[in-house]
Amino acid sequence: MIYDFNHRYYMRFIGVQANFIDVLDAKKVLDNAEDFLISLDTTSDQYVEVYPYFVEFFRPKKLLEKLDVVIGCGFTYSWMPTILKFKGEDYRNELDQAVKILNQHKSISTQEEIDFEQIEKLKPLINNSLVGLSKLLHFINPAVFPIWDSRVYRFLKGADAHINQLHLNDISYYASYVAYCHRVLKEDGATGFVSKYRQKIDYEVSGIRAIEHLMFTQGKPKGNSVSD
Repeated sequence: MIYDFNHRYYMRFIGVQANFIDVLDAKKVLDNAEDFLISLDTTSDQYVEVYPYFVEFFRPKKLLEKLDVVIGCGFTYSWMPTILKFKGEDYRNELDQAVKILNQHKSISTQEEIDFEQIEKLKPLINNSLVGLSKLLHFINPAVFPIWDSRVYRFLKGADAHINQLHLNDISYYASYVAYCHRVLKEDGATGFVSKYRQKIDYEVSGIRAIEHLMFTQGKPKGNSVSD
């Protein structure tokens, strides 16, 4: 099923509460842009340092093979707090299916082309974690897929928000988040922010990465020096 971003039929309800991301103001992100750029220390940020190498691993490959996917899953989990464990029942056959799905999504250029029903099938490949999967997808296609994690969730929901693990691992929330990031990029000021971000880190990145990195950094818990 390819989600129609012009209609919210993919939105699920948790009790009586709708998916909160669908109604967020896209300006929320850019309101934090100046503070983010001022505070960003590229000399000590390990994510800024290693990020381009992860993206470059996939970039020149026209067609991914099983070896590429396995290696990609491995280095993706260097950005996770747990070790990589495959959660599927039939690793070899499911890896073959994953390669096909990832190749289908490596070459897309718009969010409308994402087939989230197929994307959800990839979760067992990477600890049954949508957070981990979003990182792998981003490294493979950084212009379309943003990274999704608890810091981003906290930024969107609010500094004192409870991190709902069900939301973090729900494909409909990720679909809403993808749509939100692309919506932010259409806002006035987004192009200027992305340009300044690229100048600050001193290498080319997608606008999606710039937006997500801002949310990740600004969503850091107060008093917590450790990434979550």
